[in-house]
Amino acid sequence: MRSDEATHINHDRNVDKTVKYAKLILPILGISLILGTVVIALSIATLMKVNKKADEILYSSEKSIIISKAAKPSESTLTASIRIDEVMTYLNELQRIAIASNGTRAVNTHGFNATLDYIVNYLTANTNYKVNKNYFYVRDFAIG
Repeated sequence: MRSDEATHINHDRNVDKTVKYAKLILPILGISLILGTVVIALSIATLMKVNKKADEILYSSEKSIIISKAAKPSESTLTASIRIDEVMTYLNELQRIAIASNGTRAVNTHGFNATLDYIVNYLTANTNYKVNKNYFYVRDFAIG
């Protein structure tokens, strides 16, 4: 019976150690969980505050740019010089070019080149702009 008693005593000691460790580990895990939650909450609050401040700075700079660009009244001479019938004439000419070019004015088509010629000729004849053509390579592509 002595070996049974020794085994029983060793088993009781192991149970006592396990209970002692459990009593020590559970509060540590609880405190760690609480501290981790607090750190995450503070990080989120800080990031929200920084993001809000960055948005305010960005918005205020955009607002000042918009205000400076909108210094002219809406009834400026430029606005008054645009007439709908003239705009429709330009659009109808672009549509005529597209129809004559199989319904397209896409890059690498005759319609594209005819559109460029129309714009260059119009600006040269009707404005004091100096128009320069710069040629560059455009890779072939498929529409679809």
